Amino acid sequence: MKEARFWALDNGKIQCELCARHCIITEGKTGVCGVRKNNKNKLFTMNYSMAAPINVDPIGKKPLFHFYPESFVLSLGTAGCNFKCDYCQNCDLSQSRIEDAPARKVTLKKIHSLAKKGKCRGIAWTYNEPTIWYEFVFDAARFLRKKGFFNVFVTNGYMEKEPFVELSSFIDAINVDIKAFNDEFYAKISRAHLKPVLATCRLAKELGVHIEISYLLVPPLNSHPLEIQKLSRWIKNTLGRETPLHFLRFFPAHRLTDVPATPREALVEAQQIAKMEGLINVYINNLSGSKYQDTYCPECKEMLVHREDFYTILNRVTDGKCPKCKAEVLMVASKK
Repeated sequence: MKEARFWALDNGKIQCELCARHCIITEGKTGVCGVRKNNKNKLFTMNYSMAAPINVDPIGKKPLFHFYPESFVLSLGTAGCNFKCDYCQNCDLSQSRIEDAPARKVTLKKIHSLAKKGKCRGIAWTYNEPTIWYEFVFDAARFLRKKGFFNVFVTNGYMEKEPFVELSSFIDAINVDIKAFNDEFYAKISRAHLKPVLATCRLAKELGVHIEISYLLVPPLNSHPLEIQKLSRWIKNTLGRETPLHFLRFFPAHRLTDVPATPREALVEAQQIAKMEGLINVYINNLSGSKYQDTYCPECKEMLVHREDFYTILNRVTDGKCPKCKAEVLMVASKK
């Protein structure tokens, strides 16, 4: 264990101040995440340096389509989560306790070695919610940035402002998973709330962190056309019309096995609505071999980036511009 950060002690009870839950943790207990524990009136993180999956992935799998699109990242996660989503697509890891997960201790030098061996440009903090092992992510991200790697953060967006501002010094890109655009869904399905998630998105934009949004479409729970309209308008007005939006296909999992997988038609409809509302980079991510992963010029509609199963096969963006009409294109680290 390692002493945690961002907490306060009041009358023998600890209040964690890392995420928007603000868990009150009594002696010997953990917060909702299951990995931050009150031990003799001090808060400790039980998963420092304890990594479960470690894999080399194309960055498009995170999904990040407009940030170093041809690169590979070393992906790391751990056990636990500060959400309790009924439909969790990664419940074997996120809903397990650290003592039950197949986690192993990793050093910063080991991560560096694995990233170099895998020819990775960066590190992705992903799989489960990376906020819950904040102390290790912060130390590792700072170390790896000095070694020339970028860091990307795949998150549910529930981190508090102060820790996020501090971490943003070493985080280059973020994908925020917006579960729905209504608080009733958040309360019922994820045992959380929407407002803190939107606040994190705004803050990332203000801090200059590259941001992309994911939305797992679960008909009929969060797929009504009006909800997709509201989501799209909020992204356009708050984050910018060029902000990438990724619609993901739901598959029955965890406690939500009575809802069928998302039909292709529902995903296509959601993409069309988002584009009609003015978003220009809208994708459908996990339909195998889908043409809906390609990037097009916002002006002349020329196909600029072709992807297959999250891999970038062709990238024609040059110096952030369309090679045909020279329109500016959101593409961090495009070819020069």
